[in-house]
Amino acid sequence: MITSGAAGSVDENANISTVVYDANATDQDTADTITYTLGGVDAAAFDINGSSGAVTLKAPADFETKASYSIDVIATDNGTGTLADTQAVTISITNVNEPRSSPATAATQPPASTPPRTRPSSPPSPLPTLMPAIPSLYHFRRSGSVTVRC
Repeated sequence: MITSGAAGSVDENANISTVVYDANATDQDTADTITYTLGGVDAAAFDINGSSGAVTLKAPADFETKASYSIDVIATDNGTGTLADTQAVTISITNVNEPRSSPATAATQPPASTPPRTRPSSPPSPLPTLMPAIPSLYHFRRSGSVTVRC
């Protein structure tokens, strides 16, 4: 006869070695050995230790994908007549706040391959070039004045 309850729970993303349900059963024949197995709709998502009754997930659970699972825990003795008992169990997944990556944060970060900005080694001339490149048309004086030859 199974003596453990009908519910278990686990935080989402918990390690797969985390026990989500611990099956316990008793047998009037103390010499008999009890073996535990799983059945039910979601049995494929879990493992059970046949000797201890410890139920674990095969993969981390995700609350946003599935909030609860339904399994049957079956306890079978090895005595004469082989008796079995089944317990329907609901395993609830507890939602955990998970860090989210923000698209806005990613947009403000420069790509890793962006080279750093540098200043030019010498500043550009503040005076624009106003004269064509025909020096014979101009006469430059030492005083800094320029005359145009026509």
